Amino acid sequence: MWAVGMLTIMLRALLVVSVLAGLTAPARAEFWASSMGDLLKAAKRIEVIQVTAVSDTQVGAMMEGTLVTAIRSGVKVGAKVGHGLGYLPKPKVGDRVLLVCDDECPRAIGVERDGMFTLVAQQPMDGAIVTPTVVQAASVPLLAAGQPAPDLCIRGIVELLDDMARPGFDVKVRAADGTGRGTIAGRKVDAALSGVWFASQSNAIGLRLAVSGSVSLVADHIGRDKDGCFSSVFTPSMPLARTTKSLDRALDSANRGMTIARGTLVVAKGAPVPAGKHAISFTVNPEGYLQLASDLAEGQVSRIQRDAGHYGLGFGTKVASPNDPELMFDFPVDMLAAKEHGAALAKIVRGGATAQVTWLRGSTKTALGSITLDYVREPADLKPRARSTE
Repeated sequence: MWAVGMLTIMLRALLVVSVLAGLTAPARAEFWASSMGDLLKAAKRIEVIQVTAVSDTQVGAMMEGTLVTAIRSGVKVGAKVGHGLGYLPKPKVGDRVLLVCDDECPRAIGVERDGMFTLVAQQPMDGAIVTPTVVQAASVPLLAAGQPAPDLCIRGIVELLDDMARPGFDVKVRAADGTGRGTIAGRKVDAALSGVWFASQSNAIGLRLAVSGSVSLVADHIGRDKDGCFSSVFTPSMPLARTTKSLDRALDSANRGMTIARGTLVVAKGAPVPAGKHAISFTVNPEGYLQLASDLAEGQVSRIQRDAGHYGLGFGTKVASPNDPELMFDFPVDMLAAKEHGAALAKIVRGGATAQVTWLRGSTKTALGSITLDYVREPADLKPRARSTE
């Protein structure tokens, strides 16, 4: 999982360029991105399969099932089919799965829930994302034929850590590329629906709302209301907004950096760092990236660990060494993968958090002790900007 975290850091800036441009962009080999419309229109194979078996083989997971819909296929409906899944998450027996192939097969799969598929794409050894990640089942043959499909309606509420207010939003986006318009708390916004690329193996959803500035909202899943609208509770992630004031400022491109947590690490003698008290301060910069300030380590996140029951954050240290020692903070929590690290840490510390701190040099780990972090609320003197409504 640490390797996934490192890839997250290296490709974060790359994603913005590649997704907004709709182009393939270079990573370590090649990052892949496509709109839903382009993917389905150009696909060589589009099938819906009722899964009857899922197994692990020496070359990866295998899905077997019955072909129930052949939108573009050389196989007849009712035939028994099998596919290797590569890097894609495994469905369950009984799931109806949309399988899409281009030069890569499968390029993407999606499990059907409530009449929609949430697609996860793959590019072996690198990253991949399709925008938007959700498509209504009835829209798949339309988009595959290059025809217009009904817009996606998304509504939700925004959860703010330091504010009892829960602003509501309503947007409509195009099924082919996930872009559109809507409102949040009475403000008109541009909208873009996507997945969360560094959490692409989950059902996480990302929604970008923009006026003159923008804010990315994330949810760990999305459901459907009785009228067919997609809905969920969303959290501001990039930049971090914890009140309606900072949400407004983000939309007006006036967001600013803030301290979110402080604490003191007490190190005993014999450790590879000086004994005594070390002040620790976590901030997010105006873009929402998490940063650490201390006499032991500083700068942005260098390592992420997401295991069951653990959320680990590592930072580069001030000690020059061929092994690049890192200062690791391990929180005993499960964390929503879609949250950027500043938003994730603020959520953790808001509820009270003690982390185990480790000095990591190569494969050698040295425990430095534990630290209890105090949450720092959003400044009370933060003033909203004069609202722009267009």
